[in-house]
Amino acid sequence: MQRKFWSLWALLICTSLAQAGWVETLDGSRINGSLVKIDDTHVEVQTAFAGVLRIPRTQVMKMDVQGVVILRTEQGDVIEGNVRSDSLGRFRIDDGQVRHRVHWRSVTSAWRPGAEDPLMDEDVGEPMQVRKWNLQLSFDLRGRTGNTERLVNIIRVNARREGPHDRLDLYGSYNFGTLNGVRSDDEIIMGTRYTSFPQGRIGWFVREELERDRFEGIHLRSTTAAGASFRFIFEPDLKWEGSSGLSNRYENYRTGGDDNALGLDLGMTLTWDFNPKVRLRSRMNYLPALDNMSEFFFEQDSGLEIPISARNFWRLQVGVHSRYNSRPPSATARRLDTEYYTRLVLSWD
Repeated sequence: MQRKFWSLWALLICTSLAQAGWVETLDGSRINGSLVKIDDTHVEVQTAFAGVLRIPRTQVMKMDVQGVVILRTEQGDVIEGNVRSDSLGRFRIDDGQVRHRVHWRSVTSAWRPGAEDPLMDEDVGEPMQVRKWNLQLSFDLRGRTGNTERLVNIIRVNARREGPHDRLDLYGSYNFGTLNGVRSDDEIIMGTRYTSFPQGRIGWFVREELERDRFEGIHLRSTTAAGASFRFIFEPDLKWEGSSGLSNRYENYRTGGDDNALGLDLGMTLTWDFNPKVRLRSRMNYLPALDNMSEFFFEQDSGLEIPISARNFWRLQVGVHSRYNSRPPSATARRLDTEYYTRLVLSWD
C-alpha cells in the first residue's frame, strides 16, 4: 500500500515538474508557474500561490515553458509539440518529426491541448491579428480677414501598425495657404518609421523622411536615421520612449546646389492618458551635425487630444508645433517656425 502511495506521489511530482516554468518581467521579477495561454495582450500563468495571473505582454522579458503546447506564429504556422525554452527566449518545439525554433515574441498565441486558440474569431473562423492598424485623417483650417487676407489649410494622414513589441508609422502632410490672394505656403512631408523592442525595454529604430518646401527654398530634403531605442516607462496610461542614433540629412535647393550632413538623431516621445478623456502627446527630435555641433535641426510637437464623439471616432487636438533650423537655406528664411493649432481628427482602428 505504501509503495502504491509513493508511486502515485512521485507521478504527481513528475507531472507537476513537466508543466513547470516561469515568467520574468522587465523589472527583474520572476513568477513561477505553468503557462496557460498567450494572447495579443497578456501572458497567463497558473501559479500555486495566486491562481492564474494575467501579465501584460509588454512587461514580459522572457519566459520558460515546459510541456506540450500549441503555438501560432506571426507567419500563421500552427505548431504542436513538447516545448523547451533556452536562455535567449526561444521556444524549441519537438512535434515528433521536426524540431522547430521560435522566439517567444514572434508567437501570436499559445494554448494547451484541449483548449481553444485565444485569438480565434468565431464569427469569421480565423485568428485575430495581433498587430492592429490605426488610421488618422486630420484637417487644419485657419483664416484671417481685415488688414490681411490669409488662409492656411493643412491635411495630415497617419497610419500606425502596432504590436506588443514593434511599431510601424507611416505619415504625410500637405500645407498650402494664401496671403492676400497670393500663394504663401506650399509644403509636402512624407515619412516612415519602424521601431522594434526585441529585448523588452531596449530596441532599435530606422526612419526616413522626405520634404519639399517651395517657400523655404527646399526642392528636396531627405533625412535618414537609425539607432537604438529605450522604453523609460511603458505603462497602460504612461509611455515614455527615447532614441539615439546616427542620421544623414541631404538638402537640394531650388536655387541650385545641395548639402549633405552626417549627424546625430536624438528623440523622445511621451504619451500620457492622465484621465479617461484627455491625452497628452509630445514628440521631440534633435539633429546636430557631427562636424559642427552648432549646426542643428530641432523639431517638437506637443498637444492635448480630447475625444468629442462616441468611441473616440472624432477627436480634437490643441497644441504647438515648432521647427528650428540653425542654418536656414536662404537669407529670407527664418530659423524658427512656430505653429499653434486646433485640429479636427478622424480616427478609426
